[in-house]
Amino acid sequence: MAAPTVTSVTPSTGTYAGGTTVLIVGTNFSAATAVTIGGQSADFEISSATLLAATTPAHGAGAATVAVTNADGTSADAVSFTYTGAPGLFSVAEARAFDKTQLASATTYPDATITAAEVQINAEFADILGYYPISTVTTAELYDGDGSTSLLLVRPEVTAVSAITDTNTAGTVTTYDSDDLSDLAIYPRGELVRRSRGVFTSGHRNISVTYTSGLATLPGDLKQAALMVCVRRLCATDVPWESTGGTYEGINWTVTIDPSRNRWYGNDKVDGPLQRLRRVLPGIA
Repeated sequence: MAAPTVTSVTPSTGTYAGGTTVLIVGTNFSAATAVTIGGQSADFEISSATLLAATTPAHGAGAATVAVTNADGTSADAVSFTYTGAPGLFSVAEARAFDKTQLASATTYPDATITAAEVQINAEFADILGYYPISTVTTAELYDGDGSTSLLLVRPEVTAVSAITDTNTAGTVTTYDSDDLSDLAIYPRGELVRRSRGVFTSGHRNISVTYTSGLATLPGDLKQAALMVCVRRLCATDVPWESTGGTYEGINWTVTIDPSRNRWYGNDKVDGPLQRLRRVLPGIA
């Protein structure tokens, strides 16, 4: 037997949060013992001596080398998977700069650990706020009009609509023009209302809506709050958080305090920004 080789990875891109299933093509995979992507272990299944499937781990944005190991060695091919997007609330570099005492150690806290924490905190903040805070573009193809002027999207945090297509049962696609789009009013709960240019036609196959949601600019106090949660959740010891020498000690950093009173983490520096931004989005018509 010889060490594995890697010739291709499909798909070659995916989100920084991980969870993308990739097919890795190469040789000498039959007795593979490990797959790493960007130095991080990946779950994998062997299909044949030349093909295996792996699930990407969380990783910072950018190219990450894909390697397969067996008893005779590790592949040395320059084949990479590219992680897209930047962490929503903070980057790995921002976390390390925020706590130079502990998070600066890439050995103790590798990129994947910090990124996974950001993904979790992002989801927690989204549950509290009622929307994912970072501005994103989504295309939803789930809707059939009911003949009224109103169309309700599944997600409530719409701030702008950039495209709508309407497909009838014969497969004919109609694309809304700029006048149609400018005629839309966007209300809370993701409700789109046509002011004067007709209705969202009933009986069609679906209506596809491409829309922007979330905050165009992340407020500094929200980023600070996310970094505070990350450091206290990951780090083994308490560290200073302000010049007066205060520490994170004694603060509950799970979402369990008293949600009915808008107290989620039990600290004003975290709960304050969340209270201010809860279900409030600028720019809704």
